[in-house]
This record gives sequence, structure tokens and C-alpha cells, in this order.
Amino acid sequence: MTRDPIERQRKGLVKARNREGMSNRKFRAQGKDSVKIGVDNSKINEPHPNYNAAPCEKVIEGENNQFIILGRDRPAGQTSGYGGAGDTHCARIELVAGMSGMLAREVNIKDQSSTNFQYDAPGDNEERLYTDGNAFADAAKIYMSQRTDVDRNFKLSVSQLGNFSTRSAIALKADAVRVISRDAGIKLIAGGTDSINSQGKEIAGTRVGISLNAGNVPDSEMHKLVKGEPLVEVLKGLVKNISELNSAVGQIAQALIVIGGNLAAIPFTAPAGAAAATAGTLATLTTTTQQANAAITEMDLELQKILSQHNYTN
Repeated sequence: MTRDPIERQRKGLVKARNREGMSNRKFRAQGKDSVKIGVDNSKINEPHPNYNAAPCEKVIEGENNQFIILGRDRPAGQTSGYGGAGDTHCARIELVAGMSGMLAREVNIKDQSSTNFQYDAPGDNEERLYTDGNAFADAAKIYMSQRTDVDRNFKLSVSQLGNFSTRSAIALKADAVRVISRDAGIKLIAGGTDSINSQGKEIAGTRVGISLNAGNVPDSEMHKLVKGEPLVEVLKGLVKNISELNSAVGQIAQALIVIGGNLAAIPFTAPAGAAAATAGTLATLTTTTQQANAAITEMDLELQKILSQHNYTN
């Protein structure tokens, strides 16, 4: 079996216990009976990344790759974000479970040419590694910042809503995200609650809606959502128009049958009243056509009302 963690993940093979990248000190501390270690949530040693803390940060970390970081906006290295630019008013709280995910490493083997596995080496054949955290490698995280460029930091599609910068933001990312309500419902509200944003600026009157984007697809694949009640009203009107059109078409058909019968009865001369009947039929047909065109125009206007002007999906 390959020891490459990326290759193992591609093949769907993930070890229940993976200690690659763990320091020799931790490995030796396990003792001989390492099989039972960790059972029943007892203590266990595993690779725990060395976070490259910035001077302004307070870091609270557990023993099994979990972090709470209090600092300033920093989506990647110490030079990134508004904290890296030296700005004020860009406070950040970051919660991470599984920094660097399955690629978590404390140390790296110095001598890559050695045929011995890391822990079989006579000495500490390793060097200490540091990580800045990563929006794409961290297993599960909540990133909260007073001022950040959240769409750009997480490489989110522009979509119909656009990408926003210099805003307060909360980003939740994991393999699976669930929002669960027991009995009071879930509300997704985009705007309309405040007149001033977190940067002290007046909120523009233009509404920015909600984008339900499966796959982070581009703008061209996003479409306006349909509003249910207006759709019901349009469908009712459509049914009514079809019924009226069917009735008019039936009347025209009957008139044509009458005209056809009268003309067939007299081979050379049209019967008295045939011209009037024909004119009446044409008038009925013209009226019906006008009604149909008006109904189509009205339907086009009504169809525009069933589409949300602010919310999109694919």
C-alpha cells in the first residue's frame, strides 16, 4: 500500500490510525502497547501541526489538531488579509478542527534517501514543520472576521450576486455542513435589517439576494428562482385562456361546417346567406386571433412576475 496520503485519499483508502508526520518524541512516548491507546476516548498521540502564530495572535490549541485562533484578518500567511496590510478594525476568530486535514504534519524526514522508515532511524531524522492554516486543506473551520474579502479568500464564484470585499463575514467550511432546526424554522435573510454596514457605510437601496449554487458554477449557469404563489396565479390564467380559446375554435369549426355544407349543396351558385356566414366566420376568427394575441402578451407580463429578482440557483 502506498504511503502517499494524497494517493490514498484518491483511492478511497484512509487509515483508521495514521501517524505519519508525527514527531519521534510522541512516537516513543506511546510505549509498546500502542494498539489500545485512544480507545474509549483516552489520550492518543497523532500528528498535530505547528501553527505559525503571528505576534498579534492568541492561540488556544488542544492535543489532537484543534485550534481557536484570536487575531486579525489572515486567510493564509502572516502577510495576507487586512491584518497583513497593517489595518485596524479587522478582528478575527478562527475555529479549526483538523488543520491541514489528512496532510497534517509536525515534522518532515530530513534524509529522503534513507531506506528506513522515520521511526526506525537511529536518530531524530526529522525537521520541524510549520503551517499557516489553509482554507482548502483544513478539514473543518469557521472563519469570522470584522473585515475581510471572504469570496476571494475561499475562491467563491461571482455568480449573480457579485463578490464582496471589505465586509465583516462568517465562513463555514467542511465536507458536510448542516443547519438544523427543531421546531422554529430556518430563516435565510439577505439584507433589509440594518441601514449601516459593519464598515460604517450606509447600505445601498439595491437588494442583494441569495445564491443557491451547487458546484460553485459560473454566472452563466445561474437562473432566477420561481415564486410559488405568482406561478399558481399564472397557471390559473393560462387554464382559463386555453378554455376560452377552445370554445372560440369550436365555434369557428361549427361555422365552417355550416358554410361547407351550404356550398356543397349548390354546385354552381353560393346559397343565400353564405357570404354573410363566411363574413361572420372571418370576423369570429379575427376576434379570436386578437384575443389569443392579447392573452399571450398578458401571459408574458405575468411570467415576469413569477421570477425572483434577487435569488438565484442552478
